[in-house]
Amino acid sequence: MTQLTLGRKLGVTKTVVSTYETGLNQPKHETLMKISRLFGVSINYLYGQEENLIIHDHHVNLEGLEKEDIEEITRLIMLLRAKNSRLKDDINRTTSKA
Repeated sequence: MTQLTLGRKLGVTKTVVSTYETGLNQPKHETLMKISRLFGVSINYLYGQEENLIIHDHHVNLEGLEKEDIEEITRLIMLLRAKNSRLKDDINRTTSKA
């Protein structure tokens, strides 16, 4: 997901998203809640205070993984969600034409 796309979903600019990523700025609580819901993780997970990722009531133990591994897992989840979203959009377009 690009900074622009994430910014649109959060109601902020891509520059603001960049400041979150680089640590120059911290999101407000309301924005953290949006990020939490968007990625299906807890706020504690976003702060790095939780090593268990919860996905649809399934706990995934991330203990022992490097930060880069966890980031890769998160990117994979985002890619799969985007793919599924595109598939749903394609299905909706196809059925609405019928």
